[in-house]
Amino acid sequence: MEQKRKVCFLSHNKNTQEYVMNQLTTYLGEYVNIKGVSLEELSENEKINDEIDKFDLYLTTSYNLCEKVFDKKPGEQKLLLADRAFNTENIDKLFDLDSGTKALFVGNTEETATRGINLVRKIGIDYIELTPYSPGNNLDIAPDIITAITTGSPHLIPQNIKKIIDLGVVGLDLSTYVEIIRRLKLPIELINKISQNYLREIYDLSLRRQIEVQSNSNMKKEFEMILDTVSEAIISIDRKGYITLINNCAGELLGVDGVQFIDRPFNDLIPNVEINDILKNEVHLDNEIKKIKGMDCVVNSESIIDISDKFAGVVFLLKKVGEVQKIETKIRRELKVKNHIAKYKFQDIIGESDEVNHLIHLAKQFAKTDFTILIEGESGTGKELLTQAIHNYSNRSLSPFVAINLAALPESLVESELFGYEEGAFTGAKKEGKRGLFEEAHNGTIFLDEIGDASLEVQKKLLRVLEESEVRRVGGSNIIPINVRVIAASNKNLLEMVEKKEFRSDLYYRLCTIVLSIPPLKSRGKDIIELAYYFSSKFFKEERQIELSYEVTELFLSYSWPGNIRELENVVNYLCTMLIDNNYVTIDYLPIYMQKIYRSGTKINTNFITSPPNNENNLEMIKHSLEKAEQLEMAIKILQEINIASTINKGVGRVYLKLQLKQNGMDCKDYQLRKLLNTLDSLELIKQGTTRQGSKITELGIEFLGYVRIN
Repeated sequence: MEQKRKVCFLSHNKNTQEYVMNQLTTYLGEYVNIKGVSLEELSENEKINDEIDKFDLYLTTSYNLCEKVFDKKPGEQKLLLADRAFNTENIDKLFDLDSGTKALFVGNTEETATRGINLVRKIGIDYIELTPYSPGNNLDIAPDIITAITTGSPHLIPQNIKKIIDLGVVGLDLSTYVEIIRRLKLPIELINKISQNYLREIYDLSLRRQIEVQSNSNMKKEFEMILDTVSEAIISIDRKGYITLINNCAGELLGVDGVQFIDRPFNDLIPNVEINDILKNEVHLDNEIKKIKGMDCVVNSESIIDISDKFAGVVFLLKKVGEVQKIETKIRRELKVKNHIAKYKFQDIIGESDEVNHLIHLAKQFAKTDFTILIEGESGTGKELLTQAIHNYSNRSLSPFVAINLAALPESLVESELFGYEEGAFTGAKKEGKRGLFEEAHNGTIFLDEIGDASLEVQKKLLRVLEESEVRRVGGSNIIPINVRVIAASNKNLLEMVEKKEFRSDLYYRLCTIVLSIPPLKSRGKDIIELAYYFSSKFFKEERQIELSYEVTELFLSYSWPGNIRELENVVNYLCTMLIDNNYVTIDYLPIYMQKIYRSGTKINTNFITSPPNNENNLEMIKHSLEKAEQLEMAIKILQEINIASTINKGVGRVYLKLQLKQNGMDCKDYQLRKLLNTLDSLELIKQGTTRQGSKITELGIEFLGYVRIN
């Protein structure tokens, strides 16, 4: 699972802290970890000094709180002043006040009290006179003021006040949630969930007081203004199907003056929505696509239940199809401008071999985690393609994807590229300094290609980034927190480099939490032919495709492809250039070096030759004996797994094999697996090593896999 964003909520008192944190957890808890800090709980002059850089966002009820809680104020980009909203369950207490009533609005600070008054005005209650009051402001209270309003702080009200209206703790309003979602790049769909709840609360209030929202122009204006921020069109109807409210967004979407449709049947406005079943409370529209005014719209409906648990009406939420997609496209476009976008997905990986299918299966599982991944494979096998697919399948897909080839950069530039630098850090440095790639990848994925080429000093700093989730620019002293998923790749044997002290062991074991091994092209069988056809279609822009003769097909399957997929694509592009009037490829069209290999009769790779092997009788006997023991299917799976690992000179242990068998529906006890491995060893299909070394496939084992494939 992706690492959650971290939010710190700052408030004056503990009650506010607990209430807002509960709100945040209810709506955003799946994506956000919330820490609450109240000034009330801190001792005098106590400050939190070690957490200022650990949060992605600081949410506060007052800017002054940051200075009281932290030694230094968070950066403006991380600081958000929360707009507040009354708990609608308590608002109706205000409607009991007579016009002209004079009252105090009591808060723990003058700022809090003033903001409370503004909230009262925003919901349309402008017929009472309110005066801000907080402890210590030495306000002379007029004798005719006998009423006080507060939000969870009745203990602060002066003693001479006779009537107290406690509106309870003030929560967050919708616009604050929208801003949180925007800043943290959380799923846009959360806005729908929160706005629907907000709408339901507003209507519950109006029903309790028997007051229609539209009867109060100020309330209606504020209500529509907030909902317009989420591009949501809102229409409500009563239990008879008559429109009671249509906001500005809905009017603009439908191209009508909403006021003209108040108290008219819903179907006068939208005729193609079957209203009867909805009014019976038997049907709810859940992301239904309807053609409205010539537009495809997504329609949702919510029933309104009054305080007597009776059906009171329906609220409809409308949105143009593709609105969310447009926002997503905009984000991706912005990332693309910075070249920080992943283009490829899993469906772009060509091949149906067991090796590739298994690789994709594992990669999809790991993509949903936030663990560091090490991808091993020969040069040209498609490590970056796989990395981009993992990123696009993860919960970070809308965030940056940053790739760097450590082998392609001079050592002197690697550090400044990765971590950035401050002004004057070195000769030639930009005046304003520069963000490093880790900063650019914040909330996304960074791909460290050819990590085996990083110097020991760079390795040391990479380890710190992985362990502390923070960077320090070259020439700088400030620590910059980051939230980045790291995927590294290498075509070198890092374990051997560790043994030679060319690669840090602590970094290696930190990287290899999850290891994905990409098989070389030579072990992928018929995928080779499928890839050849794909590259030819790509060359000809899908207008035509090459055909391979039997001899060319055999050569392609038997050739070792030391340059892997990159070499195959180059060969296919060469063939396409040579083909003018036909698509049929014979040996004579191949590059000279491949013609020489064919005519010499050399078979560089025998894994997937389609003709039977020379020791056919021996292989058939092995097959028959395994079939008789009902072990053939399991043996083939074990050999396939060991063969994949052997391509990068790795052995496979029993624990891993048992897991792979289980994932393929083959339950195998420990003693059964040991017995089968001993059998395969005695048949000379594998060679067992120590527990640490694991098992490796033999040449006979490779031949046997090729034999059972074609028999």
